Amino acid sequence: MRQLSFLSLRYWSRRRGRGATTILGVSLGVALMVSVGLINETIITSYQTVVEALAGKTHLEVRALMPQGLEEGWLDPITSFAT
Repeated sequence: MRQLSFLSLRYWSRRRGRGATTILGVSLGVALMVSVGLINETIITSYQTVVEALAGKTHLEVRALMPQGLEEGWLDPITSFAT
């Protein structure tokens, strides 16, 4: 029962500083995670905009399913399909 004493109102009324610090820490942690996510999304969007401005929009994207990549024999059919 002693381990659950931190849930009582009397416990937190005696330790106001600890409660305020805990709430502040959790709030700062959440704010930090949200800001990092927003910054990451902004950087990715900015990078995509720069790449599209330099190279143009992609009409066809080819990805290899295997880690070693595509075989060279696939290059000609893909190139003729794309043009």
